[in-house]
Amino acid sequence: MTHLQTIPIAGTEYVIIPKAEFQSLHRKAGVPTGSVEALEYGRGILGARLREAREHAQLTQTELAQKLRKSQALSAVPKAGG
Repeated sequence: MTHLQTIPIAGTEYVIIPKAEFQSLHRKAGVPTGSVEALEYGRGILGARLREAREHAQLTQTELAQKLRKSQALSAVPKAGG
């Protein structure tokens, strides 16, 4: 029997398993039709909403970056993630 490590987070105890074991279990469980990866979906939604807000404000990526005092490349990151 494998010794399981656990970690409590916000009152809930989680089991820590090796990544390879997680991936094996994930494959065996299958992915339901219509499922999407949460991070990929979140980045896509975030990028789309930020772009809509920027366009509504009639700002280019460069203008938004200047207002945020960030590089233009940084203001384009959410778009690239989606």
